[in-house]
Amino acid sequence: MYVATHTGLFTIEDGTARRVGDRYHDLMGFTIAGPDDFLASGHPDLNDQTLLKPEAPPLLGLVASDDGQDWQPVSLLGEVDSTACKPPTARSTATTPRRVASWLARTAKPGNPGPGCR
Repeated sequence: MYVATHTGLFTIEDGTARRVGDRYHDLMGFTIAGPDDFLASGHPDLNDQTLLKPEAPPLLGLVASDDGQDWQPVSLLGEVDSTACKPPTARSTATTPRRVASWLARTAKPGNPGPGCR
């Protein structure tokens, strides 16, 4: 079982929580899209320069990982915190990062990250 928190991603085994990796990303939006296919949004660990865009707010946009440890930007890094978005259909968020990124790119606007978004 995976648990995404405001201080990182954890696994729960035998009643014990174990951190996945060594980062403290605020993974408020998290889903497992398939085997070894994690998607998230929220705010980056400020010590992880790969998820900070210079002169932009600390917003993850959409990030993806195949192990829950190393996250890569997919779309809108530094522009959107899409944790409260309502996707057009459940199928859209359960398919591929490209589909989700495409939907976010179509709906997000500066100052208005998208329908149902904070």
